[in-house]
Amino acid sequence: LFLLIPFGVFVFSLLSIAAGTAMSFQVPAVYLANGYRVGFRFPLKVLGKTDRWDCFGNGRVLQCLPEREEEPEREEERLPERLIENRQSAEESVGAYWDRFASQCIRSTSCLLSKGWISLDDVQSMEPSVISAIPTVAILDILSDTVNDIEAHKDEDILWKLDGTLCRKENGPRHDNIAALLWPKVIHIKRLLDRKVENKKVFAETHNVQVLQAMICNNADDVSSVLKAFVEDSKIDDEDTPNSSINKEIRSKLIELTLIILRVKPFQDRMKSIFGHKYDTG
Repeated sequence: LFLLIPFGVFVFSLLSIAAGTAMSFQVPAVYLANGYRVGFRFPLKVLGKTDRWDCFGNGRVLQCLPEREEEPEREEERLPERLIENRQSAEESVGAYWDRFASQCIRSTSCLLSKGWISLDDVQSMEPSVISAIPTVAILDILSDTVNDIEAHKDEDILWKLDGTLCRKENGPRHDNIAALLWPKVIHIKRLLDRKVENKKVFAETHNVQVLQAMICNNADDVSSVLKAFVEDSKIDDEDTPNSSINKEIRSKLIELTLIILRVKPFQDRMKSIFGHKYDTG
């Protein structure tokens, strides 16, 4: 029996080392979940626990470590709950942006229907050309309204004219992964629209915005006669038409952005509200 004591101590030591090693793997996970403050203190907490693994008494090697968790540490343990609350608040903020965009799509659709550039049947049947055109025109409307607004003078300001909301860089949904992907593309298009020719913002003027809208909607073999007449009168396809090259670049960037938006869940979740809306065509 006396010979089994060293063996038992050896086995206990191995188990202690294995358990301590396993606990150490929690450190990076805690750091990623709760930030550097909690992550920095967690190794000390692990050491304190392992130092109390003494089956022969209450002896400790690292006496400087606190025996019980201090009040600030318990406060930090409540930090993940606060972070979850903040994350939920951020998600609600991002949801509000997508709700506004869906509302703008409905508004832009109503304008296109009133012009006769798209048909209600194509909207209700979700014709592919219309599915692409509506969010693209909606983006154009938002950015052209922003460029023409006096108060939205900063580079990353976005104006939602439908409800008067002016979103600035500091309160935008920048921490959302989808927004982080889309935002640089949005700002690039805004800068194209904000270009000046002879000290005038010609690309965001009413007529040029209509030209861009027509270029966007003229994306199928069979388009309405009203749209076809506007395209011919405006000489959109003529390379010698003023602003033609920049307008084509703007359209290209808008469509590129729309193709991404069509693939993301927040927009897909709201497509039914856009294309199933009861539009007034009277």
